Amino acid sequence: MTRELWIYLYTVGAAQGVLLTLALWRQTSRGHSYRILATWIGVLSVHLVVLIAHLRTPMDGPWLLRLYGLSQFLPFVYAAFFYVYVRALIQHRRLRMTDWLHAAPMVLIMIINAELLLLPTDGLRAVFTSGTLPEGMAPWRFTMIGPALFACSTAYLAAAIYLIVQYRERLKQQRADADRQGLRWLLIMAAWQLAIWAVALIQATTSVAGISHWTIYGTVSLWVFALGYMSLRRPEPIQLAPDPPPENSAPDKYGDVLARLDELMQQDQLFRQPALTIATLAKRSGYPQYLVSEGINRERGGNFYEYVNRWRIDAAKTAIDQADATQTLIDIAYDVGFTAKSTFNQAFKRYAGMTPSAYRKAAAATTRTAQD
Repeated sequence: MTRELWIYLYTVGAAQGVLLTLALWRQTSRGHSYRILATWIGVLSVHLVVLIAHLRTPMDGPWLLRLYGLSQFLPFVYAAFFYVYVRALIQHRRLRMTDWLHAAPMVLIMIINAELLLLPTDGLRAVFTSGTLPEGMAPWRFTMIGPALFACSTAYLAAAIYLIVQYRERLKQQRADADRQGLRWLLIMAAWQLAIWAVALIQATTSVAGISHWTIYGTVSLWVFALGYMSLRRPEPIQLAPDPPPENSAPDKYGDVLARLDELMQQDQLFRQPALTIATLAKRSGYPQYLVSEGINRERGGNFYEYVNRWRIDAAKTAIDQADATQTLIDIAYDVGFTAKSTFNQAFKRYAGMTPSAYRKAAAATTRTAQD
């Protein structure tokens, strides 16, 4: 791409960043995670402005040159921002003073490369234009930035993914609408950023045609803005109840507990409630929540979400089997408690061994054979 095109793209990105920052910052009623995300996008917008200034007047002026040099270390906090954002989103917690420790990797790499930033203007210009280091300066400090950035970013992304997966598992233990609140979009965003840092590592260690650090900056900016817009469109994750304290198990009671749960599912059709929680089910059953959870996990070989879905699929199969059934498959899915067609299809195939449409065709064929 030409320099003018990069200037245009970064200018559009910076403007988008300012608008997103303001929009997210005003969402005071939607949790502290929005303030963290707004701060992150604001930092990125400033970064883009520095890059625009550098592209317009490359290597001109000592202050702009050093500002550009300092901006090279900002990506070290981007993955840390993502981790802090995910934690605040899931745990509904405020930003604390100790969270500033996540800037330590950036500070450390800046200290290691401080000698570079303190070079005379001509020496610093030579480093950025041709990669030529002054005589006597160890080259490893300059070449380590790419691998160190990849290692740091990967670690923070892995920590964020762990939080998301852990939240999803706890959600399935407590709610029947886990598919709607499962933060799958955040996992996709994390995988996207992992791919970006992998490309950045390749670009830093080898020479690949068509990939430059300008491309990496542009892709990272696009990713952060996509995260911002997605966050505005998505509701706040449900704040899960804390896990009950461990108590003495009562294996002999599991049979009575599950008999009562099955009764509620069969007679009261509780599984048809999309937002059914294990707390509600425990209250209706008259047994403690910990005993209901243990009974389902140990005796039914799955979590609460899976237990409810089995009842839903059985009810869906019954509806499809009716010879005079006129309901569409999506109507049946909603009627038995599912909140998305994709989740219904996945659960049906898992428990019935085929898709809903294939099951309907097989049921119709069986009915015709019986009539003949």
